[in-house]
Amino acid sequence: MAKLPYTDRTEVFTLRISKKEKEQLAELAKKGRYGLTASEVVRALIKRAQMGR
Repeated sequence: MAKLPYTDRTEVFTLRISKKEKEQLAELAKKGRYGLTASEVVRALIKRAQMGR
């Protein structure tokens, strides 16, 4: 397995979601409000939940 380049994001989080939830994440990513990828959307939503919004 190739070594990934170093970033601040060194932790790996595995989440099981339904096909419908995966499609919803993709739709949110297409809108670009929370990020451009499903991973960015998940990160943004976690941060928002932590801030209490």
